[in-house]
Amino acid sequence: MARSSAATARHPAPGDRPGPHYLPGPRCETVRVIVRLAGEQDRPGFLDLAGQVEQWFGPMADDPGFRATVDRHIRRATALVAIPRLQLAFMLPG
Repeated sequence: MARSSAATARHPAPGDRPGPHYLPGPRCETVRVIVRLAGEQDRPGFLDLAGQVEQWFGPMADDPGFRATVDRHIRRATALVAIPRLQLAFMLPG
């Protein structure tokens, strides 16, 4: 089965010369994560993340409406967080 041209253009096999569409730079890594319901302890992380992306999406972290929405989703159990699987091992009692 032949590989698609999109796959070979972005990530050449070792020894292949990059084509004109190859984008040099860091490669993505796959990390196993645990997805769980967010709790009150996750609120600062949500607000910190919102502050980091405000340059693209506009003010959020200090917006009372945004904070109320985060709190509402945490209370309703409709907010999720993903943590690296290895981090979970350090959080378990034992």
